[in-house]
Amino acid sequence: MDKITVILCKDVDASVLSLPLPVAAQDREAALRYVKDEDKAIHLLSAYLKRRYVGEWWVDEGGKPQSARIHFNVSHTEGAVALALSSHPIGVDIERIRPVPDDLKRYISTDEEYASIRSDEDFYRIWTSKESLVKAGGWGVDRQPRHIPALPLTGKIVYRDRPFWRQSHKICDLVLSLSQEGAPFEIEWREEVLPR
Repeated sequence: MDKITVILCKDVDASVLSLPLPVAAQDREAALRYVKDEDKAIHLLSAYLKRRYVGEWWVDEGGKPQSARIHFNVSHTEGAVALALSSHPIGVDIERIRPVPDDLKRYISTDEEYASIRSDEDFYRIWTSKESLVKAGGWGVDRQPRHIPALPLTGKIVYRDRPFWRQSHKICDLVLSLSQEGAPFEIEWREEVLPR
């Protein structure tokens, strides 16, 4: 069974901006273009994690980040960043659980998926499963997210004639989903300790 490493920072705030994070000048400049300090911090931390664990990387013509030595994907939400590393194409999505209007639940879901949503957590499990799947495949979420399968949340799914394995997890008030092409996996969890 393949192993995915997930590096998680779940209590990110504006104090990250004052840390001596070793990032490239262009990464720092890009992060500082955001308006809110929290957004600046999230993007700076994301750049730091990629530089630390991936090294050199680029974005392909489809918008997917690539590396010559490892497959990786990053996601962020309010106050949290997750980086997934694998030997196979990988997608990760993380969301903080918060109230969701019913019309959004209906918009992104098939009838079967909508029927399975009994809470905001359930909605975010559906959404992050869809998002991690298209990120693993190198596609974007199109204008019809209901066409991206979310079920089963854990296990094997074939999408666009390609096999993917996925898992969904709740961590405190976060939902994190992973999708990997080509092989089932287990997860090695790491919480990042930032340099002070």
